[in-house]
Amino acid sequence: MLRYIHFFNATLRLHRHCCASWMWPLLLMMAVSLTALADHPKPQKPQPVTPLVSSALSLRQLQPVPLNPEKPHIDITPYAEYWIDDSKDTTLTALQARATAGVDMFKPSKADDAHKIDGKVLWIRFETKASDTSSRWLLELGSPLIDDARLYWRDTNGRWVSLSAGDAVPRVQWPVPTRLPSFVLQGGTTDFVQYYLRIENARFPASLPIHVFQDITYLQTHQSEQMLLGALTGLIVLMLIGSISIAYVRREQAFAAYSVYLLALGVFNLTNTGLTPLYLWNESPLLADRMNYVLAAITAALGPLLVRLIVQPVVRIRAINIVIAVHAMAMIVCASLELLLPSIGSYRLLNIGVLLSVVLVYALVIITWQRQEPISRWVALCFAPVALSALPLILRNFGAIPNSWLTQYSVPIATMIELPLLFYALLSRSNMRREGVARAAGLPTQDALTGLPNMRNFLQHLHGSITRSHRFRHHYGLLHVDLTNHAWFVKEHGREMADRALILTSTRLQQLVRDVDTICRMDETQFVILVEGACNPGQLTKLAARVSASAHAPTEVLPVGASLRLSICCALMPTEASLEAGDDAHAQLGWLIAAAEAMPKEQRKLVRSIGF
Repeated sequence: MLRYIHFFNATLRLHRHCCASWMWPLLLMMAVSLTALADHPKPQKPQPVTPLVSSALSLRQLQPVPLNPEKPHIDITPYAEYWIDDSKDTTLTALQARATAGVDMFKPSKADDAHKIDGKVLWIRFETKASDTSSRWLLELGSPLIDDARLYWRDTNGRWVSLSAGDAVPRVQWPVPTRLPSFVLQGGTTDFVQYYLRIENARFPASLPIHVFQDITYLQTHQSEQMLLGALTGLIVLMLIGSISIAYVRREQAFAAYSVYLLALGVFNLTNTGLTPLYLWNESPLLADRMNYVLAAITAALGPLLVRLIVQPVVRIRAINIVIAVHAMAMIVCASLELLLPSIGSYRLLNIGVLLSVVLVYALVIITWQRQEPISRWVALCFAPVALSALPLILRNFGAIPNSWLTQYSVPIATMIELPLLFYALLSRSNMRREGVARAAGLPTQDALTGLPNMRNFLQHLHGSITRSHRFRHHYGLLHVDLTNHAWFVKEHGREMADRALILTSTRLQQLVRDVDTICRMDETQFVILVEGACNPGQLTKLAARVSASAHAPTEVLPVGASLRLSICCALMPTEASLEAGDDAHAQLGWLIAAAEAMPKEQRKLVRSIGF
């Protein structure tokens, strides 16, 4: 109306300054045109505004969402209004009729809103104003667990447009088939466009963030999220293959249980983030709606059972065993109800069961920790991230906190931390328990005390080196190492300490040689090292010096003040003298032993060379 007031003022000024009689017909025509263009009645006396604000007033106060490429990502919560339809049967036509009648129930939205709309409908209203007609914009609901979401607006021809997404609609029929419900907004216009978003969601509170993205930003955001979920999927598959392989090869019951738990937890995370509904059951609304809760119940049942199996030799408390068994059965019943007859009762039972699962896990960890069991520290460390991430999830499910990026992705991130740590803990304990079995299996090819290759295995490697040296005309190296104070250890500290000195010697030698080199324990105190490949005197002397220096490195294995005393003879093979004894492996090794024993024992030099 302001433009009409300015128009009348201009007309009056024109009348004062122009008195010519020919101006009156023109003024009359302008007045008639003004009457024809007027689209509102004359201003009336303002009516009192009741709590149900008039539709026209509400729409003027509704700030439009600015669709500007300079700001390609917008949270529309500050720009939106909501209304909860308790009867669930209000249509869009009825909303328009109420707005026309001046009755408007919509209220401003807030970031911390968590609407419990079980058996109800949540209506969200907002407007957009694009700065250009070339940009393409998309609306995204920040949760993959919405049952039914429908977006309405009028196109440029005034016809209503309707798009549907959510678990009630197969993923292949979504306007934008992605993990999260998304809609393409009206394009090709810079006018104001008003949207109505209708949301139905049983049991789960509707506290989803709603964002508008420019198409390029939308694609970039989804690529980042897909990278995170791809890493999670790859980790799950890798851990699953490894755990199944170990369970099959070693007949480990703990790894078999870990595989089942890993599979349930992994598929739950991929379902909770909308990945499996997108790729596995994208044509089944029933599975998309219910599998998330079924997998959550199964995972909650398996967690305490896995920890119970891990700490079983330590914790034997009948009451805890009964509670874990009852909890597991209750969760299986809850999973069956969620699949067949979902209700608000089964939903509450599920959340209580998940919380109880965390409590049971840490009850077992605390008991094991008090009994000085090393595995308890690993279990506590592994389950800590999942336990911390489960609490915000439960609070969100009860409507205590709104849905957010943290509640949606905290569990997947915690899973990526938990799975490798728990796998490492189980593998370390399995290796410790199987050390005796591994030694028994290696007796045909290894030394029983040190685990080094035995003489037969060493001679096979030596024969290969001799053959390659003749073919390629190069030298290989042999080091003879003797623990000269072994008898002193036996006399002063006993046989056990002497065996420790031998094990320490073999460990130090293995740390110094290359992977291709071979070490053998010939008799009680003597070792021999085969240096493979082309070898020169400098390389052999350097290795011998490092072996001699390692003997004096500090250690807690030997008594205080004691150290290893090693006598080392190195030879660049084959030599003319060794070839006179024969060119087979037995003859070459025998020549080295005889040459080392022929050297004076009383000389103080601990590293001696033969033939160079």
